[in-house]
Order: sequence, then structure tokens, then C-alpha cells
Amino acid sequence: MSDDNDPVDALVVRGLTRRYGKRVVVKNLDLSVKQGDIYGFLGPNGAGKTTAMRCMLGLIARNGGTVKIFGDSNLVRSHAHIGAIIENPVFHGWLSGKENLRLSASYANIPRSERKKAIEEVLERVNLAERARDKVRSYSLGMKQRLAIARALLAKPKLLFLDEPTNGLDPRGVVELREFIGTLATEDGITVFISSHQLSEVEALCNRVGIIHHGELRAEGNVAEMLMSDKPLLDVTASDPGALAAHCTERPDVTVLKAARGVVRVRLDDIDAAMFNAALVQGGFEVSALVPATRSLEDLFLEVTA
Repeated sequence: MSDDNDPVDALVVRGLTRRYGKRVVVKNLDLSVKQGDIYGFLGPNGAGKTTAMRCMLGLIARNGGTVKIFGDSNLVRSHAHIGAIIENPVFHGWLSGKENLRLSASYANIPRSERKKAIEEVLERVNLAERARDKVRSYSLGMKQRLAIARALLAKPKLLFLDEPTNGLDPRGVVELREFIGTLATEDGITVFISSHQLSEVEALCNRVGIIHHGELRAEGNVAEMLMSDKPLLDVTASDPGALAAHCTERPDVTVLKAARGVVRVRLDDIDAAMFNAALVQGGFEVSALVPATRSLEDLFLEVTA
């Protein structure tokens, strides 16, 4: 029996399928997002992330499956609770940020008497109040992303979909957006569903993730729990990292997770660190460092999408 204080399901997807001709882009997708989650939706390019999100929002038809938003399978009614940025946000460049939001407020059926206050609140919320009267064509990419979020927040949604919101942002913009999304969840109580290629940002921001590959969900769960590993990980530095990675790939007792910047990360499946080090030295490798590593979201992503 569930407790009254248990979080409710903000989004439940079961068996979601989308085909284009004979090509299946999303296949029997199941996932669930609890109220209050910041949920990271991950996958390589072409994995089906955007198509799946468009199906969840009712922007394109599903070939199968169900979608429930806060328990309601009627997506027309559910839209009252949803804000979304799917793919690149589009604005009227010759209008100001505030004028663009006025148009959006009218399309969203926000009562005329409430529009001015709603627009001022979201502009302040995304730190665009001082540039609100400037034409959008003068905005930087980061400002346009913030304006898109302001537009998505106009109707005070309970669930916010963000599709690759950090695309094109510089490192400072990425950090600022991450912090802002965090405050939406903690201060505004908004559940956030975010697709992204920025794995380190997702790891720092999201409490739950789902990883999709070839249209199928390959892994889903709590980030901290998913990153726990029952087998030790090592970062190995040797004189010839390319040869080391090739050698380890052929070994049945270790798994190569990644090789970058001269360091090979391996998982010890059936050998301890001392024996592994001795085997490398015996194999002619000059090992300069053997450092215990912590499993990252990138490691998990590479494992399940291999």
C-alpha cells in the first residue's frame, strides 16, 4: 500500500511505438517519471529521443502504446499542465521578447487580465527583464533559450519538457541553465523531463535517467543507484594506451569502458587489481599509474549503448 506522501506519477509511458513506413523509430517504450523528478532522457543521435517526446506530447501520432500525464490519458486536457521546448525554439525576430510572449500568452488562452503579470514574472524568472523590449534578432543563443523557457513557463506548468536545451551554449551558459533548471524543481515544484547529450550535466542535475538506443529503453532508474558498481574500476596509464586498450579488449576477465587522453578505464570482471597489474607488466606494458575510478554516467551510457 502506498503512503499518501509518496510522489505521484507525472508521466507514465507504456508500449510507445512510432514507425515511419517500415522503419521503427520508437519501439515499445516504457518509462515513468515521478512528480518532483528531474528526469534525464539520454541516447545517441538518432536513438529516437525527439520522436518519443513528440509522441508523448501528442505532436505526432503514435502507432501504439499509451501516455498518461498525471494519470490522464487525454493529452488535450493534459496540455494545461505541460510546458515544452522541442528542438530549436522559433520566435519572430522583428518583435521584442515581451511581444513574442504576448502572442504566446494569447495562444495559450491565458486570461487577458493575467497576461501582463504572467509575462513580467517569467521574464524576471529567466533574467531577461532588462532586455524584454529588445528585438529577439539581437538576442544571443543563450538568451533565446531562456526566452523559450519563459514561454514554456507562462501557463505555470507542472511538467516541463526540454529537448536538448544546452545545444550551442557556451560553458557558462550551460552552468547557468543547469542551475536554473534545478531551481524550477526545488523552488517551483516543476517536474522536468530533459533530453541532453551533456552527460556530466545530466549526472549533476538529474535524480533519475532513462537511456534509449535504437528506439528501445535500455536502462532506467535512480542515478546514484545505477552508478553503483559491484566490480572495481581502474584508470590505467601506460606507455602505449592504444595497444593497452586493444590488449584489454581481448581479455575475458576485464571490460574496457573507455579510452581517452592516454588513460584506459577498465572494469575488473574476474581478476583483482594486483593480478591485473602483474599480467600487464608480464605482457610488456610499462604501467605508470593504476588508479581506482568511480563509475560515471558516461561509463553507464557507453555500456548500454555499445
